[in-house]
Amino acid sequence: ELVCDPFAGSGTTGVACKRLGRRFIGWEKDAKYAAIAEKRIAAAKEQFLLFTGKQSKAKQAALDLDPEVA
Repeated sequence: ELVCDPFAGSGTTGVACKRLGRRFIGWEKDAKYAAIAEKRIAAAKEQFLLFTGKQSKAKQAALDLDPEVA
């Protein structure tokens, strides 16, 4: 499933899509909001990969070695 959001704002729809395993295309005219959305969606994607086990072994090893991750 693919969700298109022509008014992405701060990326709430994109975050929901990543959490639900959907593909997402969004665009935002305001550079400030586009930057916020990009960070939020990337963080949601990392979280999704962590909980689904689709994360790379290298990334998991880095997380395992990071004392800040508890």
